[in-house]
Amino acid sequence: NVCEQSGQDFFREFDFAFGCLDNLGARLQLNSYCYNIVPLIDSGTYAFAGRVQSVSAPSSCLECSVSREDYKSMWLKYSCEGEPLDFLDPKTPAIASTTTITAGIAVNDFLKQLFRLEDHLAGRALHYNGLAGEAKIFYVQKRRNCPVHEVEQKI
Repeated sequence: NVCEQSGQDFFREFDFAFGCLDNLGARLQLNSYCYNIVPLIDSGTYAFAGRVQSVSAPSSCLECSVSREDYKSMWLKYSCEGEPLDFLDPKTPAIASTTTITAGIAVNDFLKQLFRLEDHLAGRALHYNGLAGEAKIFYVQKRRNCPVHEVEQKI
């Protein structure tokens, strides 16, 4: 993997990064590589639900929004040797309408940042609920003891 070999140096070549990864561990690793280097627009879906979050220093980051329950479920899916245990979490197929909507929101936020418009999602997350037909934006507080920001403070 190019990212693992070069870490943050790889991302210095770009103006933006998009995170469309399928697991929390990979998202958090991408977040740590991009923070303070390049704005990251992350999106993800689960059935009829979607989430888009934009991370741009000095805003909060993806790690700031991760709860203890999220960390627990992230580690439950893997054995001590790192082997995936698929039987713990049955696979939910991606729903094309949800992925299309979240991708559109992510690209829209990218364009807002590219054209330096004020109302982009940096420090916020948009949650889409396809069953209810609604979207809500939440502020993501910069978490005390966030490992990404602790590294940032030491630099």
